[in-house]
Amino acid sequence: MDPAREPMQGVGMERTGLTTPAAVLDLLRHAGPLTRAELLERTGMARSTLVEKVEVLRRHRLIRDAEVRRGTGGRPATALAFNGASRQLLLVDLGATHATFALADLHLRLLAVRRLQLDTMAGPDAVLPAVTAAARALIADATASGVPPRPLFGVAVGFPGPVGPDQATLEEQTMMRGWDGADLSGALRAEFGVFVLVENDANAMAFGEHVAAVRRGAARDESLLVVKVSTGIGAGLIVDGALHRGASGGAGEIGHVRLHGEQTLCTCGARGCLGAVASGRALLAALRGRGARRLPDVVRYVNADDPTALAAVGAAGARVGAVLASVATMVDPDAGLLGGEVGRLPAFVAAVRGPLFERVPARTVRRLRLDRTSLADDSAITGLAGLVADACLAPASVQAMLGPA
Repeated sequence: MDPAREPMQGVGMERTGLTTPAAVLDLLRHAGPLTRAELLERTGMARSTLVEKVEVLRRHRLIRDAEVRRGTGGRPATALAFNGASRQLLLVDLGATHATFALADLHLRLLAVRRLQLDTMAGPDAVLPAVTAAARALIADATASGVPPRPLFGVAVGFPGPVGPDQATLEEQTMMRGWDGADLSGALRAEFGVFVLVENDANAMAFGEHVAAVRRGAARDESLLVVKVSTGIGAGLIVDGALHRGASGGAGEIGHVRLHGEQTLCTCGARGCLGAVASGRALLAALRGRGARRLPDVVRYVNADDPTALAAVGAAGARVGAVLASVATMVDPDAGLLGGEVGRLPAFVAAVRGPLFERVPARTVRRLRLDRTSLADDSAITGLAGLVADACLAPASVQAMLGPA
């Protein structure tokens, strides 16, 4: 089995006891390719029932023939495999000042990617038409460049602020105030006519890093603490292999942890929040006298070893490290990963490391790994692809699409 095509949840060897086409597809997606004999063994179906369910999946182009080798000798056996190339996913990762658009297949392979400057803070009335136009242009350009056109199966949007538990609406925005209460899912569903999932950008980044780690051979039940430091600060938590959103969808909002002795006014109205003193927004304020107007200016100054920029980034990283020490002590993750334009700076990572490892228990220090995100700019869109694929391919969703079993 190609590990790049494995989904994020394992399926055991025991019989499922389910006889719907959706159950067969779920098994093939998680454990395939499988021969018909293996499918019969795992599902407990009668042969005639399996033939019927397989034919339904073939008509919808959700499975394909494949060859597999079991053991070291003999001819390859004919098997059935999940056909992840049969549909496409549209992914939109919105930042405060930019956006990334991508097409992916159901194996989470990125087929086309485009990055644009976009003032997302202008609010939904101004931004949503631009998002729709850019998405349609991406699809058209991908087809023109040779990407085979396939039906659109789902849309996922990453947003730099709190997302409601319904993964559709935006709630209690502090930085992106013009978006408060916006039904982002409904607006894009009306445009594209498919399921739309909305996720916090740091959560999407965390899930993307989890996808990448599993592809590299990490345990599926790993725990990750992924922190995005860009215009704002947010964290995503993977606990025992699953994205942890919290009761209200607000898990990971570490940018609003208040620091003792700090009085800088935050966008939320409180004083002394971590985001007010350690985010990209705070760094721009600190380096405005040096001519910094956008985050790439900060990155450029740091890479040029500008002393003022290095000092500001070092102070910001130390503050983030102190907050992460408490989070890491509670979660006990396998790894802490830093992403975003600021978070991936080596100077920032180094500044986080000191207070983080000084303040966590010794047993946590012995196994905790701190690093930059492995997928860089593609972490969030990879995570969005995985999340919307899991939602659209859940057995209940597939069975609703296929009709009565």
